[in-house]
Amino acid sequence: MLWNCEKEEGLEKNINSSIPIEQIKKQFNQEFETKFFPYLKKEPLWDKVEISIYQGKKYYEIPFYDIQKIDRTKSTSVSLDKIVAFKNDNNIIELNVIHFFVPKINSFTSNTLSLESIETTDVFVSFYDLKNNVLDVKRYINGKESIKKYKVKEVEKDINKLYPKMPTDEETCETITEEWVTETCYFWNYSDGSIEIINCFYDYFTKEYTSCDGTGGYTGETVVREELEVQIIDSLNNVCAENILKKLKEKGSDYSVVPKLTNVNHLSQTILDLFSSSTTHNLTFRIDQLGFSNGNRVNGRTEPVNNGWQITIDTDLVEKGTKLFIAKTMIHETMHAYINFNLKTNATSDLVTDLNSIYQKFKSQNNSFSLTHHEFMGEYVDALASSLAIYDDNNHSLEYYKMLSWGGLETSSAYQALSSSKKTEIQNAIINERDGKSNAKGEKCN
Repeated sequence: MLWNCEKEEGLEKNINSSIPIEQIKKQFNQEFETKFFPYLKKEPLWDKVEISIYQGKKYYEIPFYDIQKIDRTKSTSVSLDKIVAFKNDNNIIELNVIHFFVPKINSFTSNTLSLESIETTDVFVSFYDLKNNVLDVKRYINGKESIKKYKVKEVEKDINKLYPKMPTDEETCETITEEWVTETCYFWNYSDGSIEIINCFYDYFTKEYTSCDGTGGYTGETVVREELEVQIIDSLNNVCAENILKKLKEKGSDYSVVPKLTNVNHLSQTILDLFSSSTTHNLTFRIDQLGFSNGNRVNGRTEPVNNGWQITIDTDLVEKGTKLFIAKTMIHETMHAYINFNLKTNATSDLVTDLNSIYQKFKSQNNSFSLTHHEFMGEYVDALASSLAIYDDNNHSLEYYKMLSWGGLETSSAYQALSSSKKTEIQNAIINERDGKSNAKGEKCN
């Protein structure tokens, strides 16, 4: 009896103890790695935390998406992932990922799905550690735990159709297949209030639940629809500049590949799509007076702001320069944003390794970080020029687009290695387009 009292006291202590949500967030950011859960692309919805008591433990459940996003017109099942926090027997906070799968949507009428709701649901509940290893799988039918033992595995979408599991002579197995489809649509919001669907794409994931204690099997498909506003914020308030930005997002009609960048068709479109698909990093465009720096006009500037970066295009450039040079400046500045994005989100990438190597060369000089960017970009002038050519429908020679793309990269080793006559030719082309002179090949906004 004494042992039972001690156990009850320990159980009560576990249930009554609380975990601050900020502590769960901190531990999640330290321990969770998306490479183990490629289908969980978003942050948990921290404002939708639920508390459940399950098998003698208090669980803090935070969903990765809103169950209301399930498209019931296309779904035959319900799937949901949550990050769960609890205190183990040693009073240490642990995090798991819990996956719910309701095989038949007509048996699920609730707007919530939690460890406590399994009392009235036909549902599979799978626990995973943060390396996506299966810890436990249970099935509940009308709130009662099934005596059948199930194993779960992730499979390629087409494998189970090509090679269905065949029972041996000694066993008859039941396999229930879960197909989970994420339909993501991105929207572009224009300054006039209109909305345009940019594109929709689909991610497919499949799990198989197998028990060799019985017969049968079927497939349930869950379609989750996400409607996301793109994270490129247009604050230009200038129709001409807005149209330039819009066109930079378009793919090239000839589908040529950007030099030095594998599988990239159009540099600016690729970078802008990167920010369009990001739910955590914004890219804001605006126009303002930038003036001079070291005696030179500043055409554009990229600087960090809350949740992303802000690109400012010089007012004088928009008023006097050609559309071609404004587009060149936008491409140049989005490259800065792309470099910053990788430095912040992908510190082990080859790009960051190259940047760190270049930084060592300039670290003793003033404004070494900017010099590092421009030294790196100097190796990608062909890519910058190719993107500008696609924007301009290849109306001029690639060499001309390349000359304009050297603008702002004059400190790079690649530019310094050019002949004096070539530098003069480049600067003349830049001045013509920058100031909208009669010799410019591009058209002015005004």
